[in-house]
Amino acid sequence: MTTHDGYDKISGIYDMFTDQATLDFYSRFAAEFSEVLDIGAGTGRIALSIARKGTRVIAVEPSPAMAREFRAKLDRELALKSLITLIEADAGSFGAGRTVPAAFMAGSFDHLLTDEERLRALSNIANHLDPGGRLVCEVWPGLMTDNPEIWGGEIKVGDTT
Repeated sequence: MTTHDGYDKISGIYDMFTDQATLDFYSRFAAEFSEVLDIGAGTGRIALSIARKGTRVIAVEPSPAMAREFRAKLDRELALKSLITLIEADAGSFGAGRTVPAAFMAGSFDHLLTDEERLRALSNIANHLDPGGRLVCEVWPGLMTDNPEIWGGEIKVGDTT
């Protein structure tokens, strides 16, 4: 992801500005799978909720400040440590060493500011998904600087169309 410098100042209060509907949506999505990737996991708000319900989570977060906050939360919920792997890296370069059936980007896709960054991230995520794996992205296209064409639909890993 391009930048995360501003998170140093707000990581401790970040969760105050998130909504329950997002948490509920991603918790329901993840409940269908034994393991998921949370790309741009932030302070771990969604990953922790998912893990509390028994789903394993590979959380990817590039901001050291947000990852620190995530680790502090995880230290308070030791029972979840075996269900969550936190990788400090960006979406385009992380390596989890295995594939999973599903991934999501809850508000982090719009942090990828160029087509090159978006394509690199999507390619890397696809390499971490099982055949037929699913990716859900929450996108606010007005925040993207080079205004990509926006479309709706589903892409399945392995599709050539």
